[in-house]
Amino acid sequence: MVFEDLMNYLGSLGGDPVIYCIFLFIYVILAAVILPLPVEIALFLSAGTPFFVKALIISLGKMIGGVIAFQIGGALEGVIKRYTKWKWFNYIYKACYWLVSKFGYVGLYIILSIPFMSDTVPLYLFSLFKDDSHMTVRGFAITCFLAGFTRSIIVYIAATFFGIQLYDAPQGTEFMLI
Repeated sequence: MVFEDLMNYLGSLGGDPVIYCIFLFIYVILAAVILPLPVEIALFLSAGTPFFVKALIISLGKMIGGVIAFQIGGALEGVIKRYTKWKWFNYIYKACYWLVSKFGYVGLYIILSIPFMSDTVPLYLFSLFKDDSHMTVRGFAITCFLAGFTRSIIVYIAATFFGIQLYDAPQGTEFMLI
């Protein structure tokens, strides 16, 4: 219900690309930090906003949201470790630790590049073990930005394949992306 209301509201702003972009940016940051919702649906809204602009806003929002999650997740590491006394939790903790330490930035990039998947859990998971995997805030930010852009491009290619146009180019314009 909340997701549907957010998408309806965002869609209602589609007539004004500037207002749409501002709210899209805020929505993407919130989706990365606290809302376990995919943001790619926003690429299908506001046909008057160029695809490249929407993809860039999604990438920047994911980057800023990722940095916020990076800071919050790092602060929660000590609290999370207290629960490893429970056998089942310790098993999950060790599996997550292995995943992050084994794959680092590449693993984060691949997970965040999967369209229509929530970013919230992977961002916090990777931020919890940032010290052990030698992740920096700069590397985390760059990875989030690149994954956000990759994800948008994947959605664009899939939409184009199925004949869905994500941007109504003005008359006389030959490029669909810009």
